[in-house]
This record gives sequence, C-alpha cells and structure tokens, in this order.
Amino acid sequence: MGVRFLTLSESMPLAAITAAKTARDKNKNPEFLTVPFLSSLDRDDLRAMTGDDDITRHILLRARAALAAGCDGVVASGQEIETCRAAFPETIIVSPGIRPIGSSNDDHKRFTTPSEAIRLGADYLVVGRPILKSKNPRQVAEAVIAEIDQTRREMSNNHSPRLPQAFATLL
Repeated sequence: MGVRFLTLSESMPLAAITAAKTARDKNKNPEFLTVPFLSSLDRDDLRAMTGDDDITRHILLRARAALAAGCDGVVASGQEIETCRAAFPETIIVSPGIRPIGSSNDDHKRFTTPSEAIRLGADYLVVGRPILKSKNPRQVAEAVIAEIDQTRREMSNNHSPRLPQAFATLL
C-alpha cells in the first residue's frame, strides 16, 4: 500500500513493538516510529502524569526502550530534536508541530519553525493545520517548501555535517 511510517502508541508494551518488528520480517516498510511524549503536552502535564518534570529524561528513556524493542525512529517536538539527534545519531527523527512564523500554535505546547527543526536535526517535518486551516493552502505549503529548500542550501553551503536526506511531509 506504500505506507512508509507507522506510529506505534507511546503506551504500547515493548513486547508488542518487538512482535510488530517480527511480523514485519525483512520488509523495510512500514518503518515504526515511537512518540515518547506528545507535543501537545508540556512539563506541567508530565508532572501531573508522573510526578516528574524532566521532559528530556522522560523522552530519552522512552525512546531508548522503544528503539531497543524494534522501533526505527522517534517523533520529537522541536525542543527535543537536538537531544534525540545526539542520543540517537542514525535514527529517523520526525518532528510534529511545525509552525511557520506567524502561524497559530494550535494545541502544540512545544513547536518550532521548519528551518529551526531542520537545523536541529529533523529528517521529516509534519506541517498540518497551518496549511489545512489557511485560506490559501497552496501558498502556505509553497512558503514552507521554500523555507526548507533555503535552509538546506544554507546548511550545504556551510558544509553542515548532517543534511537531512528526506525532509518534509506536508499533510
């Protein structure tokens, strides 16, 4: 069916991730992504849920366990991209909550711009509502793509050690 990614629930038992990887067998796709902490949540939400307020530690612990169980990548908001890239240098990082400057953050409490997400190390960007809710979706999508292209050119010209291979998914 051409599905590239499948997001596995952050509450899924690790044994279920391992079983999904086993069922996928030698197929590369779909690649499994884990969401260690939703971008619509923040430190206060984590504290209310767990009693802890260290989002970075929470994300790294959950991501490390899910990756060890068989996930191929991590879904990380803008604030955690750089930390996840440092901890998991070869792992796919998908960043949700991408908001062009001037866009509403909607329900995302932890978000970033397309250029910042790329500079921090994201491989794929999820840009949804800023395009879908716009009066001119094509114009917004083209502006996001132009920003991505410009950032990639700048990184290439600066001989950035890591230039994303695949970089945008526009929903």
